[in-house]
Amino acid sequence: MVNKFHAARINPILDAIFSHYNQLFKMKQSAGKIDIFSILYGCWMPPTTRHIMWIGGYHPSDVIELIMTHVELYGDQKNKMLQLKDTLLKDETDNTRELESLQKHISTSLSGNAFVDKGDEYVMTSFATHMSSADTVRQKSLTEMQRILKETQQVASVFTMNDYFKRFFTLNHLWESRQRNN
Repeated sequence: MVNKFHAARINPILDAIFSHYNQLFKMKQSAGKIDIFSILYGCWMPPTTRHIMWIGGYHPSDVIELIMTHVELYGDQKNKMLQLKDTLLKDETDNTRELESLQKHISTSLSGNAFVDKGDEYVMTSFATHMSSADTVRQKSLTEMQRILKETQQVASVFTMNDYFKRFFTLNHLWESRQRNN
């Protein structure tokens, strides 16, 4: 009965946290329609965070790996998390290759004076598609993590993710302090 009590209290909180992430992805899509490059390359983020980020956010495979090292996994969970990480890595690699191909296409078009007004719309749509695909990979990681892990492990995962993102801010603070002191 104690476990049911805790689950009843934990589940709504976890649902709210994961819903928050889904709202963030939707907001990014809306903002991307206005200025895709600011969202795609994280202009609002500090420089140290932009260096590490992947297509408008974090690498989902890195977060899964981090969770695997900080959350105790039982039974088949480790295998499922490893499979998830491998799938995410493949998705990340495919998306990165496609984005690099698009960037090369743009560079070639610009150097050959072949860039026309219709190309502008194609480019914006293509970049928005890549950002959306990257966020879909992130959503997939969260959804699958919820499916694989028990509630208490999900809570530990959320704390681990929070700590991971806080470290970016700490790294940035250290970087900015170093620049001011020199």
